[in-house]
Amino acid sequence: MNESWSKARIQYAILAGSFLIMIFFYPMINPIYGHDELKREELVLSEKPVFNKRFGKHRRNWVDLYFAGQKETYKISSIDYECLNYKKFMDNIDQGDKVTVLSRDKEVLAFSKNGVEYMDFEKAQLLKHKRKKSAYIFFWIAFIGCIIPVFFKKQPVLNISGYTISVSFILIVCLSWIIAFLMVGQ
Repeated sequence: MNESWSKARIQYAILAGSFLIMIFFYPMINPIYGHDELKREELVLSEKPVFNKRFGKHRRNWVDLYFAGQKETYKISSIDYECLNYKKFMDNIDQGDKVTVLSRDKEVLAFSKNGVEYMDFEKAQLLKHKRKKSAYIFFWIAFIGCIIPVFFKKQPVLNISGYTISVSFILIVCLSWIIAFLMVGQ
């Protein structure tokens, strides 16, 4: 057996193990909550909400909320920020307003004032579910794509219309993403 293929098989096995670990632990990351799992609070804003942006490789937007009688800062971030009605929020929310929040660990998942919702909680939960599903599908496809080459004694190749393509990890990852996006699709 070719020594370089033997090393590659070990790398595929390690990658397959990594994807298997992600399959088991990914559901714990960014959990999806129902209304009954959130803490409902009636609070008064002690300051005007602060909108923050971080630029660069990992661009991020979030809102810091400061409430009277609360030491910690509440945040609206991630997918929940994407589901915030920004214009309506900016026009109608100010210091001293009494608002209702549904939160978990100081992360605001629903925000309303006088019965008017400023965040689409259901849409945010749907987006979280959709993104989690696409990642989960990707991890399964990548795991299967990495475990299969481990069982080959020689390096696997694809023959397509007379062209020979050696199977590589980059090819497997690209195909996994394409399949995951097609399966989850809009």
